[in-house]
Amino acid sequence: VSQSRYADFDCIIEHFTKLNKKVDKCVIFTDGYANIKKENIDLVKKNNLKVVGLAFVDSDNGIESATESLNKFCFRVFSIKKGDF
Repeated sequence: VSQSRYADFDCIIEHFTKLNKKVDKCVIFTDGYANIKKENIDLVKKNNLKVVGLAFVDSDNGIESATESLNKFCFRVFSIKKGDF
């Protein structure tokens, strides 16, 4: 289990792809406010990394932002809006 603060999805993907294929699946818990570079999206595909994104958001606008970022590289994306949990 690893945690990052005030980072983007790039540091997470770079970390997992440097583990020499020891990890082929990961779950990212996020508030959704992050981006990812195209080169790291390509790393996900190249390494066949299955990523599930779980975004906890405060509003419908937050869901759109979170899912837009996560859908770029995640196998599955789930959004949970405040009040739903």
